[in-house]
Amino acid sequence: MSTSIYYFSGTGNSLYIAKKLAEKMKADLIPIASQISQKEINPNSDVIGIIFPIYYCDLPNIVKRFAAKLKNIESKYVFVVCTYGGGKGVAIKSLKSILKTKNISSVYGIHMPQNTFYKFFENHRKLNEKANIMIERICKNIRQRKRGMFSTNMVVDILQRPLHLILRPICVKPLMKMSHTSVKKPIEELIPLVDNSFKANHQCNGCGICSRVCPVGNISIVENRPVWLHQCENCLACYNYCPQKAIEIGLVTKNYYYKHPEISLQEIMK
Repeated sequence: MSTSIYYFSGTGNSLYIAKKLAEKMKADLIPIASQISQKEINPNSDVIGIIFPIYYCDLPNIVKRFAAKLKNIESKYVFVVCTYGGGKGVAIKSLKSILKTKNISSVYGIHMPQNTFYKFFENHRKLNEKANIMIERICKNIRQRKRGMFSTNMVVDILQRPLHLILRPICVKPLMKMSHTSVKKPIEELIPLVDNSFKANHQCNGCGICSRVCPVGNISIVENRPVWLHQCENCLACYNYCPQKAIEIGLVTKNYYYKHPEISLQEIMK
């Protein structure tokens, strides 16, 4: 049984899950960003995994583009893992719509530490312990070809599903402000423009790490300063991995930083 795991990750939560699953299942670990320039993506493996974080109660833009290029997966066992600080939102509905197939064999929701703002009640250690338990369960389910929906906290996951009807509209005005636009647009169109509000302060030393961790090549270094190119995924990698803490963005709680403790800078830069 051959397995390919495709992942998108900004600050390491989804990469951690993908990496551990790949190790346990002896699977190929493939960054979605490395495939996105292809016209079509035709996996040869029997089992296909797609792992990503939830952004604004939905799929990240890059995952939507990736899913639209996936071909010939109807006969394969496809499993999906969402990592989030809240819930899945409409991500699975969006994914099924893009794939034009109901052939998603199993779906997993894993509550991970929040990378955008501080939650005083959130215990990172316990969340990661539950994530590790879910990783074992995913491996077992795949070996048994089990189907269904699973979550580290199913009750919370179910209760939060309707919240996207409230949360997504609330996001529009702040995203418009950060995008420096007065024109109301869909969230998907605002997300790439949010980097209009990003800047590097006086602590920036031009090291270029922000450019190297950006999964979509959205940062150029010009005269030892980062320049954002308005193709942003809002993944927060540049902000959280800057060694000087020199990047200022409006998406996060000021002075709150998070990256998965078991994912190295080198792994993110891949």
